[in-house]
Amino acid sequence: MPDGKTPADVAAFATPVFFDCTDPSADTDPMTDLQIAELRTLADRLGEPFAATLTRREAQDRIVRLRDRL
Repeated sequence: MPDGKTPADVAAFATPVFFDCTDPSADTDPMTDLQIAELRTLADRLGEPFAATLTRREAQDRIVRLRDRL
């Protein structure tokens, strides 16, 4: 791909891991299984540690930051 991204990188952006940030439970509920899978994949690809105890909001924020680095 011309921008250096692989097809897997592009597919990562299509993964629906986002939710309504106005939901107050996002600050206390643990991340979803889909967020766990996405974070593991991104952390592995970027050589970053995987944080297993994030809330849904924290996981969403981390996914955005890691995707930006791809």
